[in-house]
Amino acid sequence: MYCCHYEVMTYPPPLGINGETTTFEPASNTARGLTGNVSFSLLPMPEGWDSPTHPIRMQGENGLTYDLRVVVDGGVNAIGTLDWSEIMMRPIGMEDYLNEVTEDPGTVVFVFEVIKSSEGEDIPGDSPCMTDRYVALTAQYGGPDKDYLSVAMFGDDSWPATENRFCGGYSYAPGVISPRE
Repeated sequence: MYCCHYEVMTYPPPLGINGETTTFEPASNTARGLTGNVSFSLLPMPEGWDSPTHPIRMQGENGLTYDLRVVVDGGVNAIGTLDWSEIMMRPIGMEDYLNEVTEDPGTVVFVFEVIKSSEGEDIPGDSPCMTDRYVALTAQYGGPDKDYLSVAMFGDDSWPATENRFCGGYSYAPGVISPRE
């Protein structure tokens, strides 16, 4: 798992660099309606965990909870099937990120699979937006306290998603890191 300028990341955004919990305030009415304030924190490493990073929890102030597993190269794999700049409501530049000679790699999108939700243990659904199955987040290039977080939700099926599975986009103000206990 890589971040800016191909540095290996211990913890994926939007956690702090040492896995600290980070809380974001909504910067849009849609984000306020989805979660209110939202916090991201590490979960204990489950036995037999097969992901390169820790599972994380996305916890909304309103009780909405998603336990998430990173999809390796999820944002990159969707280049060509999704217009990340339109979905994330900001310039993304992931193609630049893939080009080593670029000075500024741009913002990167990380994709997580929902492994458990407060909406139910299973993630079924007849419509692609009945239940969120994937959560995409912009990397915090300047650090969580310096950059806005964009969140996009996608419905059921496998990754990479297509535009018809996009269920909504949400904006959050720069995050506040809580010290690890």
